[in-house]
Amino acid sequence: MTDAQRKWLAVAVGLAALLIVGSQLLLAGPSPSPTPSTTSLPTASTVIGPLATLAATTTQPKITWSTTSINVILSPGESTSSDLSFTSSQLLTNVTLSAVPEIAPFVSLQPSTISSLAANQVQSVHISIAIPSGITLGTYSGTIHVLSGSQTLPRTLKLVVNIWNTFGDSSLGLSFLYPPNFIVSPVAPSQNTGVYLESKQEEYGGEGITISRKEGNLADAIAHLNSQLTLLSRFDERFGSADWTLLVHREQASGLEFFTAITEQNGTVVAVGSRNIPSNGPLVMMMLNTFVF
Repeated sequence: MTDAQRKWLAVAVGLAALLIVGSQLLLAGPSPSPTPSTTSLPTASTVIGPLATLAATTTQPKITWSTTSINVILSPGESTSSDLSFTSSQLLTNVTLSAVPEIAPFVSLQPSTISSLAANQVQSVHISIAIPSGITLGTYSGTIHVLSGSQTLPRTLKLVVNIWNTFGDSSLGLSFLYPPNFIVSPVAPSQNTGVYLESKQEEYGGEGITISRKEGNLADAIAHLNSQLTLLSRFDERFGSADWTLLVHREQASGLEFFTAITEQNGTVVAVGSRNIPSNGPLVMMMLNTFVF
């Protein structure tokens, strides 16, 4: 064998050894990671098979009332009524209207039963509220439900019945209702002094409500108030059977604010005033709805 042949033989053996070592390293290395599965799972919104049918059949009809709530103020022996309506998003059968036990003794519904009601058909309802004599004064809250068979449907009608005391005096020539936790003094007012209502829980004097009636006209009464106090706001609104002007003033010396509601009735001015504190404004406006002249 020549020198050249020996040289090429050595090169060939070296290459073979490298190939053997490389193949062993490849076999000893980590196995390739498995290819992730591309199978998709149902999303949260996907409903499969019988579940879709169940979801469709258990969807409740939506009840929509012409008003969401009723709030009335009455005294024992008084009554009132209201006409409203409701619709259903689906056909209803064997329909019943009922009030919860808290307000059921005062409430009468006509009609109280309906054999069937088509989807989106307007159903009129007449609600009568009558307060029996001798009942405990206070606020009674509850709801009126629509039932289809034995199923109570959502979207009830809220009803709040405030049962208050009645005050009336011939010298003032007016009457009004006031909450049971208030007392009135004096009990026999003259037309020039009026009456003062204060809460039985009032800790500090001067936070009650004053009601007076004097001869005069609305413009002069407002001008007199504006001359004594700084006017902060004024707006007009109808409460009950009368148009009222609502004023908020500030006394510069003390910084105190006062709320006054004024109306002109038959050549006289009726004023309802109080300190402008959070509890008084809403209460006065509720009372204004009950005034009778």
